[in-house]
Order: sequence, then structure tokens, then C-alpha cells
Amino acid sequence: AFQDGQVQQETGSDLKHRSTSWQCTRQRIAGSIPVCLVASLVIWGYFVYILIICAEVLDRNFSLGIFYIITFHILLLLFLASYMVCIFTDPGSVPDWFENIESENDIERNSPNPRIVEVNRLGARRFCNKCQRPKPDRAHHCRLCNRCILKMDHHCPWINNCVGWGNYKIFQLFIFYTLLLSLFVSLTILPEIVEMDFKHTSTDMIQTIFFFATAIIIFFLMLFLCGFHLNLTFLNMTTIEFYEKKTSFHTLFFKEKIQIDVRLGNLNPYQLSSKKKNFEQIFGTDVLFWCIPFPTSLGDGCSYPIDDNLLTSSPTSSSSTIE
Repeated sequence: AFQDGQVQQETGSDLKHRSTSWQCTRQRIAGSIPVCLVASLVIWGYFVYILIICAEVLDRNFSLGIFYIITFHILLLLFLASYMVCIFTDPGSVPDWFENIESENDIERNSPNPRIVEVNRLGARRFCNKCQRPKPDRAHHCRLCNRCILKMDHHCPWINNCVGWGNYKIFQLFIFYTLLLSLFVSLTILPEIVEMDFKHTSTDMIQTIFFFATAIIIFFLMLFLCGFHLNLTFLNMTTIEFYEKKTSFHTLFFKEKIQIDVRLGNLNPYQLSSKKKNFEQIFGTDVLFWCIPFPTSLGDGCSYPIDDNLLTSSPTSSSSTIE
């Protein structure tokens, strides 16, 4: 009987393991579909622009055609570089040393910003029940990545990766260069459509018009995303925090000794005294590296500076102090 029970237990464990493995496989396959779609669009768009649009321009104005080709390849290179780096850059995992800390003194030995700001309802450090590990400030669990992400912004299906502390700057450069590329393509294709002399085959005409419409749609989508994320950057806020503040920011809890009255002001404790300081938290302090797609964010992703001007008196206290 014991052997039969053991066999049944092992069989159940095997079934659970197979189910988990199949689920992970499905997630990997599903996650690769949007990336393949982007790659297909880039390859198709490249041949349409070079072999149809630029070939036509070169016949009429050689120097203008060369300008189109060079500019297009520069913007395409910036787009591809930022896109690939964004895909393969780790958004940030909780480091091992954070799991072992017991007090802020331990953080001070590992982090330049020795503060634990966000706590649970009991005033203790936040804990992820799925990872079975403590969660740093601004970290959230991603069910698709199956781990906690430092300063998680959102999970982006188009890069099959989370956007977080480690790659948020690169993600912004990715959408910015996509905006520039789609704008350039739209502006250079429009005159060709207006002056189209029907010398092309019907297939070339259809592809040109469809590519122009696609570029216009992408441009307006990227324009919205760039504006939205640039605004979040100046506020030093993530997308998750933006919607938490908009809907139920009062569900966030902070350490009592910092005494931030979120009920009165809906304050963002991470918003620093100037837009420049907020911007530098993500893009770094060296201007030369702002436009280059590699990580330059400040800090370690586990703790963040707080502007003292945002501290206000707690309803249960007459003064605000930071120990």
C-alpha cells in the first residue's frame, strides 16, 4: 500500500511538473509572436522603402535619394540597437543581499540610499508570497516573468520582457527612435504618393500606400507613448504607480517614521525637487550617454532617494522626521 501511495504521489508530482513545463513553453511561444511580427514588419518595410521608394527618388534626384538612404539607415540602426538591447537587458531582479537584510543598517552597507519606504499593512517589509522573498521598494511580481521586477513599470509583449529599473531608459529610447523613424518614413513617402505617376506596378503602389499608413499609425502611437513616459520620467513615477495614484494610491503604505500623509495629498514620495533630478534618476548624470541604449540609471534598484519637501505632518504626529 505504501508503494502504491508513493507511486501515486510521484505520478501526481510528475503531472504537475509536466503541466508547469508546458505552461512555460506556451508562454515562451506566445511571447515570441509579437517580436516575430516586429521583425517581419521591419524586413518588409526595409525592402519597400529601399527598393521602391528610394529607387524612384534616385532616378529623379540622386543626391536626395542618397540622403534618404543614409538617414533611413541611421534611424533604423538606432531603432534596432535600442530594440535588441531592450529585449535582452534584465529589467532587474531582487539581489540576494536584500533577502538577508534585517534592518536599514544592513541596507546602508549595501545601498547608497538606506531607506525602506514601502511597507505592508502591519508596518513590516513587503513580502512576495509567490517568490517567497522580501520585495524592495517599487518592486512588483510579474506573473509572466514569474519573478519580482525592480521598479517594475509594465510587462511589454512587443519586447517579450518586463520594463523595469534595468531597462526603462532603453525602453524610452526604443519608443523615441521608433517615433523618429516612423516620422521620417512618413514625411519622405508622402510626396511620392502625391506625385505617383502610376509607372509602378499595382503591387508596388499598394505596398507603398500600406507602408505609409502603417508608418502614420505607428507615429501617433509612439507620440502618445513618448509623451506619457516622458511625463512619468519628470514625475519619477512608474506606470504602475501612476495608476495606483489615480485609482487607489491610499492602498500604498509607508514607514511611519517618514510620516507621509498620502490621504491628504496623494503625494509621490519618490518625486524629487526638480524635473532634472527626476530625469537623471533614469538617464544618469552624463549627458553624453543619454541617447545611447545601455543602462545608466542611478542607484541599485532596491532603494530610492526621497525629497524632504514632500514630507508632511502625519495626522497622528505634529512633525515629520527621517531617522
